Formats: sequence, structure tokens, C-alpha cells
Amino acid sequence: MSRRSFPVWSLVALGVEDGVMECPVCEYPRSRVRYQLKDRYFGTVEESFPLFECTGCGLLFQEPEAVEGRLAEFYPVGYWWNESGPLAPLEAKYREFVLKRDQVGFVSSVLAEPKDSRLLDIGCGSGAFVKVARQAGIDAFGLDSSQEAVDAGVGSGIEQLMCGTEQDLRDAGDQYDVVTMFHTLEHVVEPFQYLKKVRDLLKKPGSLIVQVPNRESCHCLLYTSPSPRDNDWYLVCRLLLEKGGGGGG
Repeated sequence: MSRRSFPVWSLVALGVEDGVMECPVCEYPRSRVRYQLKDRYFGTVEESFPLFECTGCGLLFQEPEAVEGRLAEFYPVGYWWNESGPLAPLEAKYREFVLKRDQVGFVSSVLAEPKDSRLLDIGCGSGAFVKVARQAGIDAFGLDSSQEAVDAGVGSGIEQLMCGTEQDLRDAGDQYDVVTMFHTLEHVVEPFQYLKKVRDLLKKPGSLIVQVPNRESCHCLLYTSPSPRDNDWYLVCRLLLEKGGGGGG
């Protein structure tokens, strides 16, 4: 299956001519409506959304006006994982094992002195990664736009969580050795502008670690995506590297 294809049962292909919208990443002036889609993961809205494809770089993206300011609407209440049910303790151990092995392991490999590093996890949800990172000795904090998610994490004993935006932390003058964004950037309508703001939260030198979905993965193709929550922002990460970190500095 090629990088630009999706299962036929999930989408309706549209024969719309090129030239309908400018690409938000490479700014190529020609794109097309590749698919009309509905959310098959959470199903919180009934409407369908056009999925545009840039004919220059191949980016798949949402129409900004259709989804901007509606992210909370696309998630059900309590979408994050919490410990409930008879198997919850076992699942919690498994999740913490994966987080320690993958995310925390990668962060530790990037940082020269992990235990002396101050870390901010943007889009932390109820703070599972923050918890495991702190257990590894990293001075980790979490930021999320959902007060309910933050309250759930704080209620479970993870006190280093904050509800707000990156602008709140910029206004407060906060800075960190490393900022992590695990499956967060793909929800952002204007990625370059957002990352420039996030850059202000980094000390110099500092590290920004971004993880976005792999559109070619079986899990993505068969289960979670595409959805009105997601854009194909792994191309943003690539272009940021090509442009020298998104504008210098």
C-alpha cells in the first residue's frame, strides 16, 4: 500500500479538480480534495470532513476553518485512559513499561544529563508520561488544555500537571531543557507558528522531541485515522529540519 492510499471502506474518494486550497506546510498554491471522511474512531460528530492533498508535497490536511477551535468537540468525555475495572492495575503496569521503554528511554538517550533536566510534556492528558519520567529522575511537568484530564491526573497523585496553553507559560517566563509533544502536533492547525511559540519555552541549548502518527502503520490505516482531529504533520517535522529548525534560533 502506497503512502498516499487508505482503505476503501473508510473514505469516499472525490473527483475534485486541483487548485482549491494552499498547502499549510510547503505553501504550494494547488491542492485537491482527496477524500470526504467521517470519524470512525470516537464518532463524536456525524458530519463528514474533506481531506485535502497538496499536489506539491503530498501533505494530507484538514480545512482550517472547518476544524479550528473545535478540537474538544471531537473527543468524548474521559477519552484518556484511567485506572478503572478489574484489569486496570495490570494494564497500568503494561502502559508504564511501554512508556519507560519507548518515550522515556528515547528522551534519556537525547539528554546529556536526564536527571538534571527540566521537561515539559505538551498534551500530557492525565499525566502517564510525566509520572514515568519523574520516576526515572527527570524533573517533568505536563501541560494540557483539558481541565478534566489534568484533574484526573492530579487526583491520582501526579501533581506536576497544568491546564492551559503554551502562551500561558511563555507569559510566565517558564523555560525547559526539553519539550516533548507525543501525538499532539497533528492536532494543530498552524504548525509552524505553533512550534515557533514552543521554541520560546526552550532553554539554549534545548531539545524539542515530537512524535506524530505514522500514516503507513496498520494501526493507523485500520483503526484510528484519518479523523477530523488529525493532519499529516510528520511532513512538518521533515520540513522544519530542512529549513534549519523553523526559522532560525
